[in-house]
Amino acid sequence: MKNRFQHIIEGNIYQGLEIFEIDNSKYYTFLKLYKKKGELTVSFEELFTDLDNLVASVDNKKALAVVLNTSKVLKKKISNGTPANVEQWVAQAFPNLDLENFYYQVLDSADFKVVSISKKSEVDIFLKQLRQNGIVPSKIAIGISELSNTLPYLHFPVHGSSFYIDENENAGPEINNSDKMEGGTIDMNGLTLSRTSLLSFSSILGTVNHVQVPSNLQDINLSLDHGFKNRRFFSLGSQLGLGALLVLLLLNFVLFSHYRSKTLDMDTIASLENQSNLLNLTKDRIANKESKLNALMNSSNSKVTFYLDQIGNSLPASILLDKLDYQPLLKPVQDDKPIEMVQNTMIVTGLTNNKEEFTSWADDLEKMDWIKTIEIQSLEFDTKNSDRFTLKIGIHEAGQ
Repeated sequence: MKNRFQHIIEGNIYQGLEIFEIDNSKYYTFLKLYKKKGELTVSFEELFTDLDNLVASVDNKKALAVVLNTSKVLKKKISNGTPANVEQWVAQAFPNLDLENFYYQVLDSADFKVVSISKKSEVDIFLKQLRQNGIVPSKIAIGISELSNTLPYLHFPVHGSSFYIDENENAGPEINNSDKMEGGTIDMNGLTLSRTSLLSFSSILGTVNHVQVPSNLQDINLSLDHGFKNRRFFSLGSQLGLGALLVLLLLNFVLFSHYRSKTLDMDTIASLENQSNLLNLTKDRIANKESKLNALMNSSNSKVTFYLDQIGNSLPASILLDKLDYQPLLKPVQDDKPIEMVQNTMIVTGLTNNKEEFTSWADDLEKMDWIKTIEIQSLEFDTKNSDRFTLKIGIHEAGQ
């Protein structure tokens, strides 16, 4: 059940992207893996020298783990004897560092530890550049910290995109920068990858196994993850809505065909009077089912897709929706009784980890032409990091 839920939320295709530099030139290693029955296989692997050429290969409906490993990221090895406190590790590697202005991430392995840091402004600029090119990550990492997910499967020396790690008899593993890009492949438990894809694969493996490398990137990664899940939720919701409508139409056709066939069969074994009675009874049942179906179909017109798109495009990353009920039922559906719904009304529920952004979002929704009123029915504590809310949206009768 847990794996099935994870498949629905994340999908079975994972993407990894590393941005690195050699001789002041930027390179983009893009990797796409397919997960089936717990095993990962490579479905796409490419090295790009230009961000514009990369864009066509990225699918924003699939999870994308990005690793920033350029000259803007500093890396330093520290002693394994350091106390097990992440901020103390950072302080030993980079004394007097103002953590308010820097992101850090730590490679914590049995053999050695490496602290990677980058200015928050540099990471923000990098994410903005990706968004301007239509690329939205679901996770970001810096330096070589994600290697902690794959080092147990590797043997020294380890060659990556712009670095290599060799073992020193006295000092243990040492990290070195490469002055040129080395070819060759890496075998990862039967999975063959290019050396330049090592960090991309490591970051994907951390995503699949839900491993969090020690860092202060939790808030930004939580925001990116919520954004990805919101996009996937609305994409799947639209597909499921259309599928449900087609199923209802098919059921209506099958029911009609079934009853009509039964009626025709009775012609040979019943009198004309009995045939007439049975036919009328069948028609009444079909009419009843058609009336219910038409009621559901009339409430699921093309405006629903417009409403979903408007709400989805307005969502901030701090809000995660889990239910949207358009024209909710006043009472459960009963045989031989009309379906009663709350006309021109939508109930939206979800979670938010930022009350100010939630209030601002609700105010922005109320300004939309097609929305008549917005009522916050509830905003209650859910966890220490999030609150659960329920919105009642009144829609103009004309749907404009």
